[in-house]
Amino acid sequence: MINMLDFAERLEELMFERELNMQTLAKTAGVSRATVNRYLLGQLLPSVGAAMKLADQFNCSVDYLLGRTDDTPESFLSCPPFSERLRFLLEQYRCTQYRLCVYGKFAPSTVRNWLLGIHVPSMDNVLKLADFFDCSADYVLGREK
Repeated sequence: MINMLDFAERLEELMFERELNMQTLAKTAGVSRATVNRYLLGQLLPSVGAAMKLADQFNCSVDYLLGRTDDTPESFLSCPPFSERLRFLLEQYRCTQYRLCVYGKFAPSTVRNWLLGIHVPSMDNVLKLADFFDCSADYVLGREK
């Protein structure tokens, strides 16, 4: 699980280094200024889409942005649809949907909706998937090889 204060501190540091204000960052991430304020107060994690936009803005990994690592790759891949990526992960790790549900503690309907492309996971669930597969959040999202 991620510490929201680590994310808030990292975001504030990145904004300071690039001299960005909340309004500019909100526009870049496609969220409201109030949402950025909640990020900075450690009250809210970004959605997957907003996290990827923020990581792209700062040219860093989602894991770096969330304070999960201090390293970040030089470049990132464009993300495939999450349903495709989850199928890839299940195949790569030779994991069944059942095993993901039981050991990853996800509801079967949740995993099914991800695989059908009906929903994308929350950032919390991306992080749970990264922990389950023992990889980075960026790898789960398809941003890195």
